[in-house]
Amino acid sequence: MEKDICFDEINLQLMEAMKNLDTAKVTTILSPLVMLTEGNPKNCQHIIDAGIVSNLEKLLYMSNNIELTKLVLNILKFISRGNESHKQVIIDEGGIPALMTLLATTDNFLLLLLAAEIFAHIALGNDNQRKVVIEESDVIFAFIDIFNRSKSPIIAEALHSISNMVESIDSFFVPFLVTMLDFENENASLFALKMLEIIACENTLKKQAIIKNGGISALIKVLKNGNNKMHEAAFEVLSVLALGSRKQKQSLIKAGVVPLCINFLDLSNSYISILAAETLENIALGNKKQKQIIIHAGAIPRLVPLICSKNLELCKSAMETILRISNGTIATKHMEIESNIYLRLLKLICSPHSKISINAISLLAKLCEGNEKESQMLLEAGIIPSFLNVLELILEPLKPDDLKKCDAATILFSNIMSNSQGQCKIVLMSEVLSLIEKAKGQKKYKNVQNMPPCHNVPSNAENGKSGIICTEEIFTSLDSNDFKNEQRVSGSAAAATEKLYSAGKGVLSQHIELLHSSNVNLQRIALQALSNFAKGTAEQKHILANSGIIPDIIDFLASDDPGVRYNTLLILFLVSNVTTKNLSETMITHLLNLLKSSNANEWCITSKLFVNIAKGSILENVISTKSFTILLDFLDYCDAIYTPMPVIKLLLFEILFGETKFTYLQSLVLKEDGNRLLKLLLSSDPDLCKYGVTLFYLFLTTRNAKKKKAAFQAEAVPCLLKLLNSTNLQYQILSILLFFSEEHLQELMDNGICPYVIEYCHSTEEQTSHIALSLLTNIVWGSKEQIRIAVEAGATDIIINFLKNVKLSPKTQHFCTKVMISLHTILLELPDQHEDIVKLGGIPVVARLLNPKYKLLCETAMSFFERISHSNIDEVQNVVQKFALIPLTKLFNIKDISTQIIAINTVAKISTRTSEQRKVFLENNIMKQFVKLLLSKNADIILLTVKLFAIFANGSVEEKEAVIKANALLSFSNLLYHEIITICYIVADILHDISFNCSYGIQGIIDVNLIPHLMNMLSSSDINLVLTAAKTIKNIIDGSDEERQIIIQVDTELTLTELLHSADEYVILCTLKAIKVICCSNPTLLAKFVPIISEFKHSENANIRENVIWILINSSCGTVEC
Repeated sequence: MEKDICFDEINLQLMEAMKNLDTAKVTTILSPLVMLTEGNPKNCQHIIDAGIVSNLEKLLYMSNNIELTKLVLNILKFISRGNESHKQVIIDEGGIPALMTLLATTDNFLLLLLAAEIFAHIALGNDNQRKVVIEESDVIFAFIDIFNRSKSPIIAEALHSISNMVESIDSFFVPFLVTMLDFENENASLFALKMLEIIACENTLKKQAIIKNGGISALIKVLKNGNNKMHEAAFEVLSVLALGSRKQKQSLIKAGVVPLCINFLDLSNSYISILAAETLENIALGNKKQKQIIIHAGAIPRLVPLICSKNLELCKSAMETILRISNGTIATKHMEIESNIYLRLLKLICSPHSKISINAISLLAKLCEGNEKESQMLLEAGIIPSFLNVLELILEPLKPDDLKKCDAATILFSNIMSNSQGQCKIVLMSEVLSLIEKAKGQKKYKNVQNMPPCHNVPSNAENGKSGIICTEEIFTSLDSNDFKNEQRVSGSAAAATEKLYSAGKGVLSQHIELLHSSNVNLQRIALQALSNFAKGTAEQKHILANSGIIPDIIDFLASDDPGVRYNTLLILFLVSNVTTKNLSETMITHLLNLLKSSNANEWCITSKLFVNIAKGSILENVISTKSFTILLDFLDYCDAIYTPMPVIKLLLFEILFGETKFTYLQSLVLKEDGNRLLKLLLSSDPDLCKYGVTLFYLFLTTRNAKKKKAAFQAEAVPCLLKLLNSTNLQYQILSILLFFSEEHLQELMDNGICPYVIEYCHSTEEQTSHIALSLLTNIVWGSKEQIRIAVEAGATDIIINFLKNVKLSPKTQHFCTKVMISLHTILLELPDQHEDIVKLGGIPVVARLLNPKYKLLCETAMSFFERISHSNIDEVQNVVQKFALIPLTKLFNIKDISTQIIAINTVAKISTRTSEQRKVFLENNIMKQFVKLLLSKNADIILLTVKLFAIFANGSVEEKEAVIKANALLSFSNLLYHEIITICYIVADILHDISFNCSYGIQGIIDVNLIPHLMNMLSSSDINLVLTAAKTIKNIIDGSDEERQIIIQVDTELTLTELLHSADEYVILCTLKAIKVICCSNPTLLAKFVPIISEFKHSENANIRENVIWILINSSCGTVEC
């Protein structure tokens, strides 16, 4: 039972096993502790009380055994989950540097993950503990790297906790994140941008921390040099910073953010343009001066074209930004007029999107406010036809949004009427009167007869208005002089308009009642007359389109009488030749039914009508409002016997390649009906197949994840594979398959995708071959079985050939890294492929990638060599060392410490496993490169270097001599006193190994004057160092000539005698053990210590007595004494 476990006894056993370097026994002792500590804080406390944690930290330095290290890390992880005191013990016992060394020296992902999670648990402690973690920048970088690979929730929680440390934000974390923006690793930079956005969203103080630490200039640098993804992330941070105080906004302005935002205002990337506009809008929330700076920088001419974008969000954002920065000055108005803003706003007045319509009306009202010239310009530009729909709102507000439109429209109408003269006022008023007459005649507006005399609208202080504008006042403001002046204007626009409207009303008055007759013949006569009228001039077609009759005749499309249906179709077709704006959604529904008609004349004219519709804007308007079904319904009719196929193709072409394509894609997503797309792919018509492929491709290249999910259909895969060889859309099809492979790789594999991918990897079209290679890498990143299939199909050869021929550059490095990772994956998952990779020439190919200019690619190549160096096949080992040794050694001189460490570690592993490898290493004169590394200021580099020297020092006599000839001993004197005890241990062991049975090694130690340092080690507080020094001294004495031997013995005697006079029992004990080691084969020297040692025969310390007795027994005179 747990209560009977003696943790103190376990600690003693552990220390004894560690002392004897018995890895198996240590593992046996620690294994039960993992089970005891998991989820048991009480046992964790017992382990802490017993002092086991200190030994666990030492094991992290001492052990190279992965399984043993895993046990140690698991125990520490369970302890770190405890309370703050548990976490503090790990810190106090030196856990942080031990874990940091592990992060730097191992490439085992499980060990890295365990170490990172221990750091994460510590980071979730108190602020002081969190500071200990964030002061190690390599930990944060490791967090990011490991989180990107594992998505560990505890690491994510730790990062969030670190980001909320107000006192550390300014001092470390923000500067570190800003520095990360310069990293070549795009994932790290994107992570930094995301963290900066989260920090900036917190409060003004954190925004200031980002600005203070150079965040703005770093973000600007990203915008100047990064890709679209980086631009978007950078603008998201800037947009939040722009919401800060006026002083912070001014910092953005001074840094040059305003002109940079303006440069990004274009239609090539809608999302970036939206973010840029939002940033400007947020800055404009400041004072008037800041608004003026944005205006003078030229924002308005760049924003104006965006308000007509098909992207609704971009349109809204551009309009809101213009509204925000417009300050109502004459100069600003002239700038807006010169940008033709009023022409664009006129188109948007009747937008089905309320927010856009309201903003358009408000902007026009602002433009006309108190200025006759602007009002006149709007009237001459043709505001009247566009304004009719807005005036309807004044008569009958229906919805809350319509009430807002009514208010905005009333202000605009008032501004125009206040500043208009003569004929302009007459034209405008005649339209208003006509509108009211139509409303009364058709009884469409229930409230016209009893309409209240006025509407409440926002006050207009500048014009002296009280805030209430009466409808009667608007109409009566047209005085008799205006009519008289107009009569003297010959051929004016107003006279022409009135003439046309009179003609239109004449026709309508003759036939309006016939249309509503229950007699079909009378309806047919009326429709015939109207169709004859529609066959006239363009003006007559416009009159008919604007008369209000069109909505009334649409229902005749469902009539049982063929003549009525045909004449109705004819009128709609003729009108659609000049405009489609008054055609409604109901008409589309009827037309879709007529496409299935058995009457050839009907579907023929219907098809022509749809051609006009496809070229116009009616489809966009209908889809934007309610139906979302037009395209989908068309696809359902593809197999109808009378379907006019050319019309369907034309419509699809308009959707795919016309101006409104984005809107249609939205409709498809909302429907989420991939079966209709599948129907296109299965069509026997090659054009429709191509359109289906293009639709899939457009679907998947959007940002919306929902669209990608909606697009996948398992049945589509064989169709797409079949089309690969029968169309010229290989790039698009492979792109679709690439998107599918991210979540549906197994479905692709089940359909036998590998041969197709391999085939197109050989394509002469670079774009096609690269997308095929990307798809191949996704397959290789799959399951072991999927990797095997890809390799058997020839994946390894293709990957190696690509890496062999590709021209390395900043543009190609990321893709090359992706491909290199896939080769590394094959190596990891399929060890039997080592020989094949060598035979295919993969080793020299990967060796050329060891270029420090491309950091991530270089690191991946080094990992590859480190992994393949584990191979037991001699041929593989020899080839690796032949091609990789020199390129890896060249990386020792680069500034990046992490890359240096990986290179050193890799060289050590491929050069020290066998005597043959060590021989090649020495032949290439690389030992001197490692001697230089002994002078490094980085402890991890020194540790790796001395470990390599330890291997050679423990080897043959030739290998020992190589260490001496490389002048390594000169650097060892300082390292004997290094702050990291493990380095001291290893250096001491090296000196011992070199001195063992090697006269050249002994002479080398003497020549560089290491004897005094060995004597100093005898007084060390660490028993291990004392004994190692004693063994080395013994080797030197035994191996020296008689004269040198006498000198060293005298020095040794003096040093040991002095230590025996110490008052510290531990020093005495260590000295006695040293005497045993040094004098075990030298009775004469041993006898010299007998008089002094005899004093300790009766010591209370049992260990001292035991050692004294041994010395006395083995001395020449000790036997008599005993």
